[in-house]
Amino acid sequence: MKTSLKFASSGALVALLAANPALADVTPEQVWTDFKEYFESVGYEVSGDEAVSSSTMTVSNLVLKMVQEQANTTSTVSIGQLVMTDQGDGTVSVTVPAEIPMRIVADPAEGDAADISINVAQTGMQTVVSGDPGDATYTFSANTMTVSLTNLTVEGEQLPADAAQVSVALNGMQGVSKMSVGDMRSFEQTGTVDKVTYDMSFKDPKGEGSGNFSGSVDAVTLEALGSLPLTIDPDDAAAMFNNGFNAVANFAHSGGKSSFQVEENGTTTQGNTSSQNGTFAVSIGKEGVSYSVSGTGTQLELMGGEIPFPVALAMDEFGFNFKMPLSKSDEEQDFALGVTLGQFTMSEMIWNLFDPGTVLPRDPATIAFDLTGKAKLFLDLLDEAAIKNAEMSGQMPGEVNSVSVNNLTVELAGAKLDGKGDFTFDNTDLQTFNGLPRPTGVANLMLTGGNALLDKLVQMGLLKQEDAMGARMMVSMFAVPGAGEDVLESKIEINDQGHIMANGMRIQ
Repeated sequence: MKTSLKFASSGALVALLAANPALADVTPEQVWTDFKEYFESVGYEVSGDEAVSSSTMTVSNLVLKMVQEQANTTSTVSIGQLVMTDQGDGTVSVTVPAEIPMRIVADPAEGDAADISINVAQTGMQTVVSGDPGDATYTFSANTMTVSLTNLTVEGEQLPADAAQVSVALNGMQGVSKMSVGDMRSFEQTGTVDKVTYDMSFKDPKGEGSGNFSGSVDAVTLEALGSLPLTIDPDDAAAMFNNGFNAVANFAHSGGKSSFQVEENGTTTQGNTSSQNGTFAVSIGKEGVSYSVSGTGTQLELMGGEIPFPVALAMDEFGFNFKMPLSKSDEEQDFALGVTLGQFTMSEMIWNLFDPGTVLPRDPATIAFDLTGKAKLFLDLLDEAAIKNAEMSGQMPGEVNSVSVNNLTVELAGAKLDGKGDFTFDNTDLQTFNGLPRPTGVANLMLTGGNALLDKLVQMGLLKQEDAMGARMMVSMFAVPGAGEDVLESKIEINDQGHIMANGMRIQ
């Protein structure tokens, strides 16, 4: 719940600076009214001195303040002056100061108290509002926008300036935002950033270590849409979701690079990373949350510290996806988990550590799996009180009803394992499998090149001949010869009596 509320709070600042369509109407007065109503609806107190001329609405000493009582956190955005000017063509230009300071003061029940000051600076910001009341479009652009940490105080002690330095810059930013207001605030936004750069450094005040991290990402694009309730309680994320909050966002980039250096215990470790492109997608709402990340052409180089020689790793494809429900339901809901580490390679120097004779094939390795399934939740995961009660009473938050292994691939050193399977679970039977729900289903596996890999491990001296023989005997209990040379297949079945069968033969 706290994470969702912090997202909403930080999103409010982005809404202001990046022309969030909450500032939507066709006259300066209407723009200000919508601005104020929007931020008040998400939990901010809005204060400022209003002044109106023939074509301009100016608000001076403008401050946004949000108090989250449960987290004991106060966020303040000191905008200063907001100027909205009628351009005479049915549109309104919005001007914000070149610098906007933010302050977050937190004293949580768990964790350290902190006082954080952040400065948001921009150059060349241009924002134009067009459209009709309740259905407005914002077109915006900026040469640069930089977010930087200016002060950090922990437990009442102000840290030195070099203890934590953080700066993130967006260069060449432009986009279009639209919002329509009815029973909900529906929004759509598209945007691009030519380059994102970041620079962070940390230094232990006691002199026990330091670190520097920097990098950049090129050609970032964003597509987002969703709906917000007209009123949001910053201390009740569950109500926000139950009242219809939902959002979908897709990010992409055309490549990035980074470098880092960490000093600890008198040693220095440094490295570099790079990628050709990548994507990130997120969807969140009452029904659940899902994430997916992908990338191509990833490279990593490390040296120093406890690493005795330079290390070089590369991966052609990386992927991760995750999906889970959030709300209590008597009906089954979908979940998913997937990982892809495709065409992984490492430098010859690493290979030669354990295979100096070049016995093993040095083909790229791949590890990938894709799981989907059905589950039931017995409580809302956004309801902190319900979760605490479940923890105290020992109540299970939910149950898994089925799992499908849509794909399992492990390809390494000339051998390859493929697999698929489907299982259902009887949650009323916790005795057959010692406290676990009893599964029923079938998994099919195929191993190619397994015997050849065992022979090579024996040749390298990593396995004794008798150990390899024992491994072959063990595999023979679960597998039968398949089509082709050095191919083994296995059908593992768990029936409704809890018996485990391997290729039709009962093994348990």
